[in-house]
Amino acid sequence: MSVIAFGYYGFNNVGDDQLLTETMAILTDLSIDNPIVANGPATISYPSFNRWNLLSWVGQLIRHNTLLFGGGSIFQSMTGFGSLLYYAVIVQLAYACNCNVMLLCHGWGPFKQKWHERFAAWTLRKACRSWRLPPPACFYSDPVFCDLTLTQPLPTISKNASGIGISIRSAEMAAQVNHYFQVMGSSAPINCNENKLIAATWYSNHTPLELLVTDRLHSAIWASRHGIPWVGISTDPKLMHIANQANQPCFSTIDHFVAMFNWTAIDGKHLQHWVTTHSKQRHRIQKWLHEHISH
Repeated sequence: MSVIAFGYYGFNNVGDDQLLTETMAILTDLSIDNPIVANGPATISYPSFNRWNLLSWVGQLIRHNTLLFGGGSIFQSMTGFGSLLYYAVIVQLAYACNCNVMLLCHGWGPFKQKWHERFAAWTLRKACRSWRLPPPACFYSDPVFCDLTLTQPLPTISKNASGIGISIRSAEMAAQVNHYFQVMGSSAPINCNENKLIAATWYSNHTPLELLVTDRLHSAIWASRHGIPWVGISTDPKLMHIANQANQPCFSTIDHFVAMFNWTAIDGKHLQHWVTTHSKQRHRIQKWLHEHISH
C-alpha cells in the first residue's frame, strides 16, 4: 500500500504537527512503505511534496492508492470558502485518479454557511469516513473525530505546578482574561504561546501550570494530557465538544467568562480518566485503518 498523508501540516502549528507525528507513527506500525506528506512551507522530517502544486498532486495521486486525512480542522470555512474549495478540489482529483480517500481523524467545521457544510459532505460522499462512526453521523455528531493527539502515550506527571496560563489567539481577549485574574487577586498569568511553551512540554513530565484559559483545541488537549484543569472561551464546536467530554467549563464569550467563571472551584479530577480512556483507543484506530487501507 502507498499513502499520501494530508492535513494542515508544515505550518508550524504545534497541534497539527503532533497529528502528523501520530499519523506517521501509525502508518509505520502498519508497515506502510514510504508514505509521503503533502506539506506546507515549514520543514518537516518526512518525505514530502508541495501541497500547492497541482501537477505534483496529479503525479503523486497516480503513484499512490490512498489519500489519508490524518487530522486538523481543514473541512471548515471560517478561514474562507477558498480554503474549503481547495481541499474539495484535491479530493476530486483523488477520485479522478482512482485514489482512495480516507478520513482517519479530523475536525469538522465550523462553517460560515450551512451550504458550505453540505458542500463539504457532498465532496466526501465517497470517502471512507471515520474510524468510529458510520455516515452521516461521523460528520454531524462527532466534531472531534477522536483527535489523534489524544491517543498518544501520556507522560508521567510530576505535580509541581504553579501559575495560570493563557493560550488565546486574540490579543484583546487575552488582555481581558489577564485583567480578570488580576482583579481576582491572582499573580500575573503566563502567556502560553502555543508554539513555545506547549511545544516544549508536549511530552514533558513537568506540569507547568495549575490552570489554562484557551480558545485553542490542541492547547486544551495538551493541558488535559498534563492533568491541568482548563477553561475554554470559544464557540468552536470541537472545543465545546471536548469541554463537555472532559467536564471542563467552556464559555461562548469573554463576557460570559467574566460573569460566571469561578477559577478557585475548578479541578482536573476528571481529566486523567478522560485522557487515559482516549489513549487506549489507538489499537482501535490501527485496526480500522488496517482493515480499510488494504482494500
